[in-house]
Amino acid sequence: MKNLLGFALTEGQFYIAMGVTAAVAVILAAVIVCMVILEKKSQKNLREQSALQDEVVATSSDNIEQTQQSADESVTQQQVVSDAPVEQPQPQPVAVAVAHTASATQVRPASSDSQTTVRYNKSFLARLIQSKDNTKRYFAEVANYLCGYGLRSRVSWHCVSFRKGETVAKLNVRGKSLCLYLALDPAKYADTKYRVEDASDVKRFQQVPLLARIRSDRAEKYAFELIDQLASQLGLTQTPSSAFKASDYPFDSTENLVARKLIKVKIIKGNGEGEIVREPIKIVSAVTLEQAEELMSDITAATVVEKRSGVHKSGKKFVVNVDTLGANFQKGDLVNLQTLKDKKLVPNKQTAVKILARGMLDKALTVEADDFSLDAVKMIVLTGGKAIKLD
Repeated sequence: MKNLLGFALTEGQFYIAMGVTAAVAVILAAVIVCMVILEKKSQKNLREQSALQDEVVATSSDNIEQTQQSADESVTQQQVVSDAPVEQPQPQPVAVAVAHTASATQVRPASSDSQTTVRYNKSFLARLIQSKDNTKRYFAEVANYLCGYGLRSRVSWHCVSFRKGETVAKLNVRGKSLCLYLALDPAKYADTKYRVEDASDVKRFQQVPLLARIRSDRAEKYAFELIDQLASQLGLTQTPSSAFKASDYPFDSTENLVARKLIKVKIIKGNGEGEIVREPIKIVSAVTLEQAEELMSDITAATVVEKRSGVHKSGKKFVVNVDTLGANFQKGDLVNLQTLKDKKLVPNKQTAVKILARGMLDKALTVEADDFSLDAVKMIVLTGGKAIKLD
């Protein structure tokens, strides 16, 4: 036998050559198949990575948009009062009202490099009002137990203090816990059944350094025992008291608590400095009570009231509604106790007046009164006027 080059081959050599050729062909085929498979996997990975990148980009865009929208809403939902004088634009009909800024302070939307946040400074009463029913029950029971020993209570922004000559106990609400502070040495109760903490590092609790958290009936029972020990040191005796009731603190919304001045609102910029901002107010030529409730929030109404000190009169307030003001005064008039008496709208013997919302107001008035309802404030300000509370 001869190969392709013409050399003579034995039969054995021929078969060896054929086997080698077949093996090389198989190896080449396997290499080609592997290369094809790897190429397909590489293309698939590239497609998956591209799709993932597109999804990430889309998600990031959505997050940026949502973050910007939330920041903008934070600026417009809460406001801080500005004492700057207000320059009023000309009123326009409700149907074609154009948004005007009813304050010299310019509204500044959140920028991409400065996050705007709203901080709530909640009073003790606000925290209690918004706490769970069990916490309110514990508060009433523990407060009555303290008062039963003849201690006098005083409610402040931060807590309730109980005194016998000096402060000997305090109650506070932190998170889901009612916190009891007593004028006892917390070190004496280490390794006992009483799980207490040392609160002396906080200045306002240095007189009452022992802190007991009340979250259960057992914790309340131990609190009563600690109060008994304090009373024994002070030589006090127990007489039942019912001065506090849990039902006196029904839940209320944050917006209403801001209006009730139980929560203070502060808008903080990313640089850490508080800025005075004001929600844009639509000035309209006429407004009803229903329209006023839609156009302005209670929080805004609470913040746009101007205050004037030194002229407030005590006594029962005579009620006058805004539609009465609109029917008896001209645009730009000053409404106060004296002008109301001059127009026979308030009896001469009255020393204080309160303005309530009713009907429609169709002119800008400057109204000075001892008190306003929030809806009345809305109607006065929305028509381009001022609400000035005598304080």
